[in-house]
Amino acid sequence: MSEESPNIIRIKKHEQSAGRDILARLEKLEDSFLTGLQEIRAVKSELKKQADSISGLEKLLDAKAVADLLGEKERWVYQQAKAKKIPSIKLGKYWKFSPSQLQKWLEKKNSACSA
Repeated sequence: MSEESPNIIRIKKHEQSAGRDILARLEKLEDSFLTGLQEIRAVKSELKKQADSISGLEKLLDAKAVADLLGEKERWVYQQAKAKKIPSIKLGKYWKFSPSQLQKWLEKKNSACSA
């Protein structure tokens, strides 16, 4: 019986060592997986941005939305559009406004005031 005891201890040590080795390999695998997942998400996000920019037209705003954004009255927005002082598009009887064009217009106005 005394001869079997050292063998049992060796087996337990071997099992513990193998368990640590398996855990270490699983942690490496998990790290690799998470890194790959982050890369996939970054590529997906970039592709979504590109698709959104390619997909075309931006949603146009109406005079009320522009008035709310600028803190002005709707009537003022119509007057500025008719006088071509604010970027606008007339579709039939409706005035529409491009958010990106308004942004450029505001930046231009702001830089003119700052100069």
